[in-house]
Parts: sequence; C-alpha cells; structure tokens
Amino acid sequence: MSEMFFENPVWIGAIGFGLAFLAGIAWTQVDELKIQKGLMYGALGIAVGTLLLVMLNIQVQTETELIRETLHDVAASLEKNDHRAIERAIHPNASEAVQSAKKNLKSFEFEDARVTRIKSIDINESKPPTALAQINVVVDVNLKGTGKGRGARFVKVYFMKKDDRWLVQDFEQFEPTAGFRDSPVTTPGL
Repeated sequence: MSEMFFENPVWIGAIGFGLAFLAGIAWTQVDELKIQKGLMYGALGIAVGTLLLVMLNIQVQTETELIRETLHDVAASLEKNDHRAIERAIHPNASEAVQSAKKNLKSFEFEDARVTRIKSIDINESKPPTALAQINVVVDVNLKGTGKGRGARFVKVYFMKKDDRWLVQDFEQFEPTAGFRDSPVTTPGL
C-alpha cells in the first residue's frame, strides 16, 4: 500500500489539497467564530501537512523507481557506448547470456537506445531480492564491419539486488509485440 503512495505524489497531493479545500469552504460558510477559527487552522494544517508529505514522497525512492532508473541508465549508457557503466550494472553472478552480451558489446556502436515502454516491474522480496522488468526497447546500432541496423524488442530483464543496487542478472528477448499480447509472457522462476 505504501508503494502506491510513494510511487506517485499526485495521490497524496490530490487527497490532501482536496480535504484542505473542503475545510476552507466550510470555514467560509460558518458564522460562529470558534468553529470558524478551528476550520481555518484545520484547512491550513491539512495544506501544510499535505505539502510536507508530497515533499517526502518526492525524496523517497521505491524499489520500483530504482529499477526503472536502472533501466533508463543502462539505455543511456548504451547510447553513449559507455561500456564501463554498462559493466557496473551487471551482477557478478550474471547468466551466460549476459556474460556473452558483455563480451560482444565492443563489437557494437550504439547510436540510439531507448526504453519505449515499461510493461511491468515485479519484485520478489526473497533473500537476496530479485525482480523482473518487462520492457520494450528500440536500438539503432552500427555493427562494426557489417553495417547499421535498427531493432525493436520486447525484453524481460531479471535483476538481483546487491549492496542496495539492482543489477542485471539475466535477460530474455522476444519479438516486439510479445509484450502487447493479452496473455502474459511466462516467467519461469519468479
């Protein structure tokens, strides 16, 4: 439940400022001075409390937001061809597929790399915590010696948390429309 409120400060702001607005309207409609004063302080208190909660909400990063940030950071690093940054995003116990992709990375020169859609991020609070992000990506790449290409893929990225960082442990890729189907893509082991 707290994830929902920390994911989007709009909920807290809308509810809080809505209540402050209602208290403000009530304050203007009451004639008795004591009640009027109480409603005025109540409206101000709710507004200030809401503002503080929204500011706190903006400061707190949820696990989902951290994974979303990691996805966009990896895409930005690919686009800059920053191989060291990409390597720092890979878990030490990464799968053979990830290790192979890491070895072949220098054969590619990326011109564009974007996460175009995040379908879902599911977190498993196991020890260590793991997560699965289902995303759509687009890349423009120059295969050194072979020419340029553009690719769109639906990718399932498996993360494992290590030292407060979400690192890529494995991935699977599918044709780009796989993530738009009504039936979910099967997820073994999560």
